[in-house]
Amino acid sequence: MRRSPSRQRPRTALLAALVAVAIGLAACGDDPSTNAAAEPASEAAGSTVADSSPDTAAGTTPDTTPDTTPDTAAEAPAPTIPAGTVLRVGDQGGGLETPLRLAGELDDVPYEVEFASFASGPLVNEAFAADAIDIGIMGDTPALLSYAAGLDTVVVGIRSSDGVAQTLVAAPGSGIETLEDLAGRNVAWATGTSQHGFVLRALDSVGLTEDDVEQVDVPLTDVANVLAGGQADAAVLYEVFRPPYIDEHPGAVELVTLQDFIPSYVYLLATRDVVEDPAKAAAIEDFVARLVRSGQWVDENPDAFIQAYYVDGQKQTPEYGKQAYDSQGFTEWIEPGGQAQVDQQEQADLFHAAGFLPEPVDLGPQFDPAVTGPFTTAILEAQQ
Repeated sequence: MRRSPSRQRPRTALLAALVAVAIGLAACGDDPSTNAAAEPASEAAGSTVADSSPDTAAGTTPDTTPDTTPDTAAEAPAPTIPAGTVLRVGDQGGGLETPLRLAGELDDVPYEVEFASFASGPLVNEAFAADAIDIGIMGDTPALLSYAAGLDTVVVGIRSSDGVAQTLVAAPGSGIETLEDLAGRNVAWATGTSQHGFVLRALDSVGLTEDDVEQVDVPLTDVANVLAGGQADAAVLYEVFRPPYIDEHPGAVELVTLQDFIPSYVYLLATRDVVEDPAKAAAIEDFVARLVRSGQWVDENPDAFIQAYYVDGQKQTPEYGKQAYDSQGFTEWIEPGGQAQVDQQEQADLFHAAGFLPEPVDLGPQFDPAVTGPFTTAILEAQQ
């Protein structure tokens, strides 16, 4: 365990760490149980529904938000995928692969799919930096930090959920009853993950900054254990960990959830050079459509999904697995842009204000509709 350095450190340290090539740290394989506490946890898996409007799950989109739906969506031809095409997919804990396999969407793929499983979004970004994957799934914070770090990533799909997702929890007996009480206290979260962005939003909501707390910076797999062991006064818990912790620690205080600020976003990214490759781009369009359909299968077969993902993969009890699944709320694949882009830009501005980004970052190119248009079309057509 280590505490995060103060803002007096070189402000590019976080970005340098994000693009360090350390693929050997990440486990690769097809077994969803390999990384049971991968960053999206209950976020990266779950249901998808047919309504594709960002407004449904994320509020009203400002008029200034770019419209990412291509005008020629109805006329777009089906993508042609050359023989021998290989799509390398960066997954987390089986969050993509499990529903695809359950729904039979990997049975007739006209290209080869290679899954690599990573334990967090920052590790997926390292895989991008090493040219080890073509597309990868991660939370909203590592998605924006990948672009800020100089990785030329673009958004090819977003999953939006209006459920709890993450909760900032204070240990029983800590004396913490409100967010304001966090000032001067030890708070556990994993740097560079979606937990990090959530903490910045929570602190900002009551006029605090990251400098007002002492971070206990630990891997995602250890956050709940650190809180339970008394090394932190409060911590961010994903839904896959929160119910067991609350049951075992009566008197714990749930201070705020991600749902209180924004929907839970999970991003599917690709590098620009990959989407500019016609064969890879065609495979990604097809893959995104399969993800949408597999989510619809999960909607219709939740018990089978809970057993395969939460019980078999995440090693949760059936009861806790159902709680984690239900806590996701309304979940859908949405096209890049809209309110998600607005929320993401606000988060980037918070990271700049906190000193983690040396300069303001405009995320517009990551959502470039000229690039994302075909993937938006694939999402919309799969939902019909």
